[in-house]
Amino acid sequence: MKNSEFILSIQKSISYDSTTGVLTRKVKAGNSPAGSPCGYLNEKGYVKIRFQGKQYAAHRLAWMIQTGKVPSSQIDHINQTKNDNRWSNLRLATASQNGMNRSAQKNSKSGIKGISWNKSNNYWRASIWSEYKLIYKEFKCKEKAIKWLDEKRSEIHKEYASS
Repeated sequence: MKNSEFILSIQKSISYDSTTGVLTRKVKAGNSPAGSPCGYLNEKGYVKIRFQGKQYAAHRLAWMIQTGKVPSSQIDHINQTKNDNRWSNLRLATASQNGMNRSAQKNSKSGIKGISWNKSNNYWRASIWSEYKLIYKEFKCKEKAIKWLDEKRSEIHKEYASS
């Protein structure tokens, strides 16, 4: 099946409310009646939808319904909320740009992406990647490390910058 036929099939079967981000069935599918919301929340926090026997991320289907095109790259959730599929919260992104818009890892000691504590030397390290090169600076004060990192993020990551 060609991309255009597949997208047309999606558009005939599923409706997308761009203001709420909710996808709804236009036709009955299995036990789900027409008019029912599509999908379920998976273990990673994304809404997944079964369509024609395969699983799809709701944000990718929303993109196809809204634009009539298969996304040319990844789709980034601007506010980092993986199940917020409102059109205003979705944008195309490279893998690198998508990575720029991640929050701190759950095991982060500082709670801030790019900020770590070096207990042997008693300093805060602020670090950021730019064009495959790690840029970092060390600070005695956590607030100064955060300020420097925020400035670097704005400069390097531009609209994909996030803390």
